[in-house]
Amino acid sequence: MCVYQQDPISPEGLEFDWANLQQWDTFPEVTKEVVRYASLDPARKGKNYVSMPILYKYDDLYYVKDWLYKKKSMDELYDDIADKIVEHQLSYLVIENNTDTSLKYVIEEKLKQRRYFGCTIIEKFSSQNKNSVSKITRVIFAIILFIQRKACIPVILI
Repeated sequence: MCVYQQDPISPEGLEFDWANLQQWDTFPEVTKEVVRYASLDPARKGKNYVSMPILYKYDDLYYVKDWLYKKKSMDELYDDIADKIVEHQLSYLVIENNTDTSLKYVIEEKLKQRRYFGCTIIEKFSSQNKNSVSKITRVIFAIILFIQRKACIPVILI
């Protein structure tokens, strides 16, 4: 169930069930030419879930390589976000930014401290109704590959 402007929108089904996802069991060789992306969905207020999937692009497919997903305030996660950017040598970070206009600046400063200058940060101001998620879901199934479920390590949320 998601909420758009305080109006609940019921799920259409189990779009993100493992059976519906393309999966990989062997990750392609990583070279400097591989473009690496992340998308940051920050916490709005206080301690809320922050999500940052990390994807590597090969040909026309995007492989999910890592995922930062924690229930903490943004102030507690700036260093974790910067560390993931450097660890994966990200090319692009897209930030969903509807409330905190300083987020891009804070992350850029954290990256400067780590002497990493290879990531372009793009702010995306989202105003679309969550009903458009079904269109996005079709794209996800077509171009994004997830690690095989049997290879996943259980995640314990703190």
